[in-house]
Amino acid sequence: TARAIGKVFLNDNKMRLQTKQLDYDLANGLAHYYAGGKLEDSEKTLTSETGTYDTNAKIFYFKNKVELISKQNQQKINTDNLTYNSISKIVYFKGKTKIESKDGIV
Repeated sequence: TARAIGKVFLNDNKMRLQTKQLDYDLANGLAHYYAGGKLEDSEKTLTSETGTYDTNAKIFYFKNKVELISKQNQQKINTDNLTYNSISKIVYFKGKTKIESKDGIV
C-alpha cells in the first residue's frame, strides 16, 4: 500500500481525482480517500467526503455528501452513496437522492 499526502492527483485517461490524502493498494488496484475528493472530466464534476476507485474495473464508489454536477445538461445530484462506471458512464445511487435540473427537482 502506498500513501500520498498533500495535494494529491490521480489521473486515469480523461479523468482526474484530487484529494488531500490517498491510500493506494498496488496489489488490487484500489485507491481510497477519506479527507474529501473531487473527480473531474470534461462532462462532470463529482465531490464526496470518502471514496474508492477500482482502477481495474474503472468504477468509482463515492460516499458521504456526494454531489455530481453535469456540465452538459446542467443537472445536479446530491446523495450519500453513488457508484460511477467510467466505461459505460452510468451513475447508480441508493437511498435518499435529490436531482435538480432546469426542468425541475426530483
